[in-house]
Order: sequence, then C-alpha cells, then structure tokens
Amino acid sequence: MTALRALSDAFFTTDRHQRVRLAQAWLACMLLLLCVVVLHVAAAFGLTDDGPLWWWSATALAGIPQMLYAVLCAAWAYSFA
Repeated sequence: MTALRALSDAFFTTDRHQRVRLAQAWLACMLLLLCVVVLHVAAAFGLTDDGPLWWWSATALAGIPQMLYAVLCAAWAYSFA
C-alpha cells in the first residue's frame, strides 16, 4: 500500500490544490487518447475516411509529451514557491 501511495505522490504531488490540477491534466491526456482510439475504430468499420486520420493522430499524439512536460515543469516550479 505504501508503494501505491509513493507512486501516487510522484505523479500527483502531495499538495492538494496542485494534485487537482495535475489530475485534470492527466484526464485531458487520457480523453485525447480515447478520442484517437475511437476515431481509428470508426475508420476500421468504414465510418470515416482514414486518409487524414493518420496525420491528425500523429499531430495530436505528438503534443501529449509536450503537454505533460509543461505540467511537470509547472508542478516542480510550484514546489519552489
């Protein structure tokens, strides 16, 4: 149980207010991933054109590491204040 708590503290920090903000950022990332998966499933069933879908998926998923990096830098900077 303490290992799970340490992992949670590593991902979401121990500050209550910052924890909420980080949880919202993680939720946004997961929703974006879900949208990519749903669109690819729809393309697999022939419900949408898959030509531009691969370009959209690549650009959408390329932004996730940048967003996570920005959130982690902000959380780290918040710990200095």
